[in-house]
Amino acid sequence: MQDFFDYTVWLIGKFVDWVLSVSLLQNISLGSFYIGVSVMAVLVGSLIIRFRKERL
Repeated sequence: MQDFFDYTVWLIGKFVDWVLSVSLLQNISLGSFYIGVSVMAVLVGSLIIRFRKERL
């Protein structure tokens, strides 16, 4: 489970890095960027909650 959690954190980092590079290249508006960030925050939050439930 810890390996899965570490891999997910690594994948999120890669995704954020990709979003930043794409938004810098294509000059995406801040609105769509914030939508992407909030979606990622919801995914991370649900993953952390699931991770804590499995540890208990």
